[in-house]
Amino acid sequence: MPKAMVQGSDQFGFQREIDALRAEITARYGVTGTLAAQVRKLGRALPKYERGQARVLVEAERALGHPKMAMRIHRPAFDHAKTALEMHLERVDPHDRRKGMALSIVATVLVNVALAVAVLWGLWVLLR
Repeated sequence: MPKAMVQGSDQFGFQREIDALRAEITARYGVTGTLAAQVRKLGRALPKYERGQARVLVEAERALGHPKMAMRIHRPAFDHAKTALEMHLERVDPHDRRKGMALSIVATVLVNVALAVAVLWGLWVLLR
């Protein structure tokens, strides 16, 4: 067996690392569930490269459910994917995300109100 493959007790290390990532995603994005559910719910909130790396981790999580498949997890690929996702999560500011979302909603409402006022004013001018 190549040294890069998982050996017996290392499976628990993978699960701990995946659980830590799940907790970090919950803290940064507020999305709960399995790693697969979190990645699915995040969708395009994750950049393209990080989504691809998250899929590697999702496959590893799925493989951990089967003892023989767990032995086939490629450690260097897992570590690279985990590092890429952790680096992205470090840059995410939950407070700034919420503020941006609130500002986006307010801006949308204001634009809609301005358009409604403009239409009403135009109708008033035409009908006068």
